[in-house]
Amino acid sequence: MSSSSVLKARQQWSNQKKVTCSDHSLGEESAISTTSSSGYESAHTSSSVDSSTQRGSNNNSSALPRSQGRLWSQPDASCFKVRSKNYLKDGIKHTSDPYLLQARGAELFLTEDCPKNVAQKYSKVLLNGELREKPTFIVNYRFPWGVLLLYFEIPQRYVEYMIGTKTVENDGVKDKLRPSEQCICSFLSSASSVFTTSSARRNSVFKFIPVVAEGPWAVRSMVTGKPVLIGQKLPLQYFSQLTNVEKGQDNNGLAPYLEADLDVGNSSTRARNITSMCKKFMKSLTLDFGFVIQGNSFDELPEQMLGCVRLHSFDPTLAPRLPDP
Repeated sequence: MSSSSVLKARQQWSNQKKVTCSDHSLGEESAISTTSSSGYESAHTSSSVDSSTQRGSNNNSSALPRSQGRLWSQPDASCFKVRSKNYLKDGIKHTSDPYLLQARGAELFLTEDCPKNVAQKYSKVLLNGELREKPTFIVNYRFPWGVLLLYFEIPQRYVEYMIGTKTVENDGVKDKLRPSEQCICSFLSSASSVFTTSSARRNSVFKFIPVVAEGPWAVRSMVTGKPVLIGQKLPLQYFSQLTNVEKGQDNNGLAPYLEADLDVGNSSTRARNITSMCKKFMKSLTLDFGFVIQGNSFDELPEQMLGCVRLHSFDPTLAPRLPDP
């Protein structure tokens, strides 16, 4: 691929347009299970919005960014149904409030190395070299043929909890954090305990909601929109570089980050089959990658969407090579 083609491809991935939801599934949740293909055990889910009413609404919205040459966008958080305050009693979900973290961008690179901890090793080339200018949560999907990177900005309000100068137990009430904010601050924190590691704690609440906004039936039948604790399904590692400086920057002027690395290549047969199917039909797919921190108790509810990136139809074989660090 020529240098001009690489530049054009990277510029396309940097463009963003906020769009409304399109044809979202209101799928039931997936209970905690192993990576076996039969591990989905649906929990009771109900909603005041009829899925047949929502499906098919705003059908043209997700096509707009594609027609304008944009490969990613951020759908409205109201596209998603999350656990309500009384979910543990009545199983009812409601429309999410606005995202806790705003999307910064998405990048797809071809590589055989599929590196981990890209925020540390490739910070000078990711997001046009601007990755470490803001506190960021990165989701790194490591495929056998490349990496898909999703970036979300962490508000300064949460950075002090992330770097350990504040704790939810001591400062959450004083700072008037809502239950969903307390959950995201606990997730961002690297604190461990004698009972559990930070990775195990994060995996017990980090929920992925994959949605096919537009696409063929073959993909819709496999990607149903069910929320899933992704660390229970795929090998997942976390990396971070934190700081104790009040403004959230280290001695080199680099903002802190938390990175979640998902090893799709070494996942279950079901996950690999879904990934292969999606890659095959990417030219005609619009996919939403939604994330939420699961509320497991009354004090942790209602839930609120962490963030979402919508990827519009593209040819993954035309993605640029991962630049040298």
